[in-house]
Amino acid sequence: MAIRNPNTIYLDVPVSESNSNLQKGLGIESVPFCHIYHHKKGLVEETKISRETLSDFIRLVQTHDTS
Repeated sequence: MAIRNPNTIYLDVPVSESNSNLQKGLGIESVPFCHIYHHKKGLVEETKISRETLSDFIRLVQTHDTS
């Protein structure tokens, strides 16, 4: 996915007790979870991710890719 979307930055934030306030502040109810941000529009998508929804997530990334 990163090869097909080279202008996209992917971040992995580990779940731990030390960042539980961050999780709550961002409204993350379950993991894995994704926020998609556009460089001009800000937050454009929030979604859970699973094997079943991975193709939907890939489409979302491609929809918001500005390359």
